[in-house]
Order: sequence, then structure tokens, then C-alpha cells
Amino acid sequence: MTLAVEPELPAPADIARQASPLARLGALVAGVVVLGCGIVVSAGGVALALVGMAVVAYVQRRRGDRLTRTGHWVTACATMAIVTLLVAAALLGMAPKGTVANAMHAADSSSAVAARQPPPAWLERFSPGYRAQQARMEPSSRLIAVLSAIFGIGFALSFFATIYGSLGWGAGMLLGLAAHGRWPGAPPSPDETLAESARASVGGP
Repeated sequence: MTLAVEPELPAPADIARQASPLARLGALVAGVVVLGCGIVVSAGGVALALVGMAVVAYVQRRRGDRLTRTGHWVTACATMAIVTLLVAAALLGMAPKGTVANAMHAADSSSAVAARQPPPAWLERFSPGYRAQQARMEPSSRLIAVLSAIFGIGFALSFFATIYGSLGWGAGMLLGLAAHGRWPGAPPSPDETLAESARASVGGP
């Protein structure tokens, strides 16, 4: 039975326990391997995910809060999304002038050629007036092409940002465990909470 005057202790699962030296060494090796593989497949971009996580975690600490493990992952993926967008914009800026216009013109030409071809006989028998319907829909082919391009770019951006961000997050978590003895973003231990309270009281007015 717990008395009302007794201090409430945190649950064992909520205490950030220090990892053993062997576990920290294993985390260091695994983190270096994951980071190296990520750097190779992303041409160095994964390293920026670690920078993004470190910056956001520092800002959160300055505000008196902690960046959770989920927050680290979201930060890593968001960082890689920004990096991917910047790289795509740079490549598009380096492309010869008129590349986008030529691609749109080629798509329009392909649509026009396909529209001039008669539909199969079975399709015309199954759906009378199919040709007339396609002719009415022809002016919207450019809109369909633009929407398809936007969807494709969004899907590619989400895919690469999630893959590379997850690699950076995994490497950062392992390296953080190796450096500090616990997972980054884990709840603080009671000793750390007392130490932070003591520092705040000393530095307060």
C-alpha cells in the first residue's frame, strides 16, 4: 500500500537505463555501418538527416523539452524531403533551357497521335460513342499530364525521404546510444531529472 506522503516513483519501463559498455560498442559498430551504407546509397545525403535531428533536438532542449524518438524520425524524414527537393530543383536548374516545355510538347504529341487512332471494333460495339467521348476529353490531356506528374513527383519525394530519413534516423539512434548510453529521446532517469532541477534552481533568479 502506498502512502500519500510517499514520493511517486517512475515505472521501470520509463527509466532510461544506461547501456552496458558492450552494448554501446555494438551500437557504435552498427551505427557506423548503417551510416556508411546510407551515405553510399544517398550520395552523402543521409548525413544531413543526423544534422537535422541534432539541430531540432538542441532547439527543443533550449525550450526545456525533449525531442522524442518519433520526433527524431519525423525530423530525419522532413530533412531528407527538403534535401531531395533542393537537389531536384538544382538538377532542374542545370537542365538545358526548354527541357520542361519539350517534355510537355512530347506528351501532347503522344496524346494527339493516340487520339487519332481508331478504337478497337469490340470497344466501339461495347460502348457506342466512345470515340466522341475521347474527342471531348482531348483538351484535358494536358491537365491530366500535369496532375500525373505532380502525383509522381510527390510519390517519389515521399519514398526517398522515408527511406533515407529512416536510414539516418537508425544511424543517429545507434550512435546516440553509443555516445550517451541510452536511446536519444528516451525519458530521463531520476538522477538526470534531479540534476536538471538543481541546475535550474542554481541558475534561476
